Amino acid sequence: MAESYPERLRGYVQGEMVPLTSVRASEGVDSHSPYSATEDGAAVLYLVYQAAELLTAAEDRATDIEARAEALKKRTMEELKLAEQSLHAVDAERQTMEEDLSEANSRIKELEIALENSESRTAVAEARSTAAERRALEAERRANGARAALVRIEEAIRTHLLRAEQGSSHKLKTAA
Repeated sequence: MAESYPERLRGYVQGEMVPLTSVRASEGVDSHSPYSATEDGAAVLYLVYQAAELLTAAEDRATDIEARAEALKKRTMEELKLAEQSLHAVDAERQTMEEDLSEANSRIKELEIALENSESRTAVAEARSTAAERRALEAERRANGARAALVRIEEAIRTHLLRAEQGSSHKLKTAA
């Protein structure tokens, strides 16, 4: 069965590319007849509807693409915002750690100075202790020497007194 004129037009729109003149020639339609004008009007109207559908579909696709792009943009902006917040948090934490490290370094320097002062005081105390020990040993040596001298003096006095007593007793015995 032969195709009708609108079906051939639909084929033309869908890619068959059948020119209108060949359709008219094959159907034997006079180009000046009122039937032909009506068919042409229907074909044009059909093409207008098809174009409208294509435009609507294109607009729908464009709207869909735009919506997806907007959603992607929004999601990307949110991720960027989160990344910036994370970066700020990390930066704040780094700054806090640097301050803590600086504080710890200051405390270490203070403790090093205190240790050096303590070591100096200990060295001075040890030197004083050593000097005091030497003085104590010298004093003990002198005291021992003084005791020994005192013992010798006492011994000499006893010896002298005993001799003197013996000499007096002897003189008294000889005198008696």
